[in-house]
Amino acid sequence: MFDFTNMTDAQLEERANQILTEMDGEGADLENLRAEAAAIREERAARAAEAQRREIRSQIAGGAGTVVGRPAASGRREERSYGSDSAEYRSAWLKELAVTNDGRRLLGELTPEERAAFTHTTANSGNVVPDVILNEIIDLMDSRAPIYADSYKTYMEQGFGVPRRTGITAGDSTGVAEGAANGNDEQNAFDLLPLTGVEIKKHVVLSRKMKFKSIKAFESWLVKELGDRQTVAKELLCIARLKGSAPAGGSAVAAAGIAAANKNASVARTDAGIRGMLALVKGAEKTVYANSNTIWNILAGIEDGGGHRLFIPSGMDDPTVAGRIYGAKIKEDPQMADDEFFLIAKDMLQTNEYDELEIFSTVEAKTANDIKTAYSLTDAGLRDPKGAAFGKFAAAT
Repeated sequence: MFDFTNMTDAQLEERANQILTEMDGEGADLENLRAEAAAIREERAARAAEAQRREIRSQIAGGAGTVVGRPAASGRREERSYGSDSAEYRSAWLKELAVTNDGRRLLGELTPEERAAFTHTTANSGNVVPDVILNEIIDLMDSRAPIYADSYKTYMEQGFGVPRRTGITAGDSTGVAEGAANGNDEQNAFDLLPLTGVEIKKHVVLSRKMKFKSIKAFESWLVKELGDRQTVAKELLCIARLKGSAPAGGSAVAAAGIAAANKNASVARTDAGIRGMLALVKGAEKTVYANSNTIWNILAGIEDGGGHRLFIPSGMDDPTVAGRIYGAKIKEDPQMADDEFFLIAKDMLQTNEYDELEIFSTVEAKTANDIKTAYSLTDAGLRDPKGAAFGKFAAAT
């Protein structure tokens, strides 16, 4: 059995020429040489077919695409798919990030498999974030940004508006006498929740002196840094939209925020004060969002008329829930200011992700620093202006 799968094309050609010489030699094993020549012919045919398949896939591939791998050492030809979720593309992506301005690779050269995965995937889809790393970044957003995490998420690719019915001006359903016609046609009042998108960017500067001993160390650091800062920006965008103010990099959209009647800048630190705020919010499954200081120095100390604490510490496994008050969950949000809080009903806050997170790499000419930039396009707004409330506790007396 002849195995030529690990030979290059040039080595195959050389061996074929050797067979032509050896067959004319004295005592040549013609039967064996004929079998070897046949094996070389089959190997060449297999490689030609493989090249044709690769060309066809390249022509029709969409998204991450597929690359045909090298033949297996056993002699069986094995096809391998290298998408953005493959381990080969993931390690290649990280190695491509860790390159100095003079071309030095801090994490080593790409293996043939990594080069094949990276070259084919980026040719079809651009330099995309590997799936497993993208998932990690999303997890960081959910765990560190409770308002954003709890929002009603959509993924429209362009700016859009959500029509909202604000009331029935005339003609709502009503009782009529038997056999009588309904007197008025229904007349509805509408407004529009516009979501046009706000650019969110974060960059990381890698100096020439920075060294990374392993892919794992580099990956963990990069994901945490970029993920944390994207988290903060998206949470602050949600907070600005709820308040009706202009977020960083965007303009104020009055229709996206909380109704004026649901804002109270002087909430009493009492049972009545909390109940009054809960009464303002339309919708079910209400959640309070406040920072640690507000939760433990104000909310946790409020009592009813009988001297019983209203705050019930959480005994659940969910680490984001600090406790409950009148059934409403209380979640800690480090982006909230002291003494301030939001009350939001489930699915009332809508966020839209217009595009997947992208990461770009450039070298700064004057400093030779390597700049890694994370970019995303996001927006947020309340589906119902009365589906949330904003409060600021009055000063302690």
